[in-house]
Amino acid sequence: MRLIPLTEIYDLTMPGYSISTAFMLIAIFRYRLLDTETLAREYVIDELSEDMRKDAFQAIIEIAHNMDFGMMEYLLQDLKSYELSPEDTDIVKQIEGMLVELDWDGIEKAAKAGMGLK
Repeated sequence: MRLIPLTEIYDLTMPGYSISTAFMLIAIFRYRLLDTETLAREYVIDELSEDMRKDAFQAIIEIAHNMDFGMMEYLLQDLKSYELSPEDTDIVKQIEGMLVELDWDGIEKAAKAGMGLK
């Protein structure tokens, strides 16, 4: 029993696959059917909690004390991936400027100021 009489004469499997593939490509690319970025964003922490913020500034102080340029650069890049408060953003920019100048004492002072320490 055939639903369409044309299928008795021609095999429409190949054109059917081609048409369904075209629709799937449109769904995937135009309508972002499999967009993992938007799905993952729900599970990723966008903002730093207060504890994470304090830990980050404490790590900056320790890294500045050890004068580890690569680790400091990595930590600052990681901090930029979070939504920071305007004050924290300014502190991170200041620290980046001091890092270029290798002002480790200034970095330590800025991080302590970010933590609320003197």
